[in-house]
Amino acid sequence: MSAPLLAVEDLQVAAPGGQAILHGISLRLERGETLGVVGESGSGKTMMALALMGLLPDGMTAQGRLLLDGAALPAPGSDDWDAIRGRRIGMVFQEPLTALNPAMTVGDQIAEGLVWHRDMPWDQARREAVRLMDRVRIEQAEERAGRYPHQLSGGQRQRACIAIALALRPALLIADEPTTALDVTVQREVLDLLAQFVAEERMALMIVSHNPGVLAYASGRIMVMRRGHVAETGATRDVLTRPAHPYTQALLAAMPRRRGKAGA
Repeated sequence: MSAPLLAVEDLQVAAPGGQAILHGISLRLERGETLGVVGESGSGKTMMALALMGLLPDGMTAQGRLLLDGAALPAPGSDDWDAIRGRRIGMVFQEPLTALNPAMTVGDQIAEGLVWHRDMPWDQARREAVRLMDRVRIEQAEERAGRYPHQLSGGQRQRACIAIALALRPALLIADEPTTALDVTVQREVLDLLAQFVAEERMALMIVSHNPGVLAYASGRIMVMRRGHVAETGATRDVLTRPAHPYTQALLAAMPRRRGKAGA
């Protein structure tokens, strides 16, 4: 049996004072699979994503085994991450306006990774950036490549962040709250775009969200996190329609529901 693309075994993360943040997280993720990670704020979702990227805040420690294609990922702070982060594992961060550099044009930010990691000349990298912007459905890509992040809409900035994360064609993409602050129509467009790349590139996708509805639409399998623990995991439809853990039941009960007409 071949190794999964990503295997996480007993991941534990502790704060500088020794307080445990994550408690024995284990998961497997195959190529072409989308895993949704859901939980309320403070459940450990983002901290797990940062651990998988080797981006834990200073002073935090991690234990456990993180395997990509059967090979152990580097220790936090290791220079070996330079060959993995962006190239093998990409990430779409929570807030595109703060994730993007306000002093660089969007096109240059997409091109930058190609220059540094692929030794691509800047003029060629900028042409590739325009192609990527077009592929993530940013209209008038060539003109908008010369704009700064504040000159784009929220949906366009999110698409630009996806283009940056996908520029090096990583095997694994982690999308941390990729639809936050977007209207429902744009949310669906972004999720459809990610699903298209999973299908075309056979990459693995992990979507982190506090919204079970987003993951019901976008993921085939789901993991529910609570206070740094895995509450339950399984096929998305099964977990969301027949939740076994009381926390999952409470999480779903807290979701706003559309009300019918008066008297209905």
